[in-house]
Amino acid sequence: MTETVVLEVPAAASLYSVIRLVVGGMAARADLTISEIDELSMAVEEVLRAAHDPASPARVRLEIRAEGGRLHILAGPFNSPDLPARLRRPCCDLILRVVDHDVWRGPQGAHSVHIIKARRF
Repeated sequence: MTETVVLEVPAAASLYSVIRLVVGGMAARADLTISEIDELSMAVEEVLRAAHDPASPARVRLEIRAEGGRLHILAGPFNSPDLPARLRRPCCDLILRVVDHDVWRGPQGAHSVHIIKARRF
């Protein structure tokens, strides 16, 4: 069974705990382990930090879908033109190695990040 939650909140670091709570709940619905949920939470927070652009309207939109031992998160669109380069920085690159991810370029150069975390068997 597929379950989807769409979350849109101000892009304030003080609200990362709310994002973490929703992502963790959906990850539990996908039957991910505590360790996998921790890895996923770190990856999502790194994407949000990398996407933060003080010059743009500060809102974060996450579409979170749990299905069959996998959690898909579509984060964005983000107006930061430097997002792909920021995600390749050593700190982000290291953390993002624990999830599958793609960066998509949308209209007007906005980027979205698709994160996938699968349950290990």
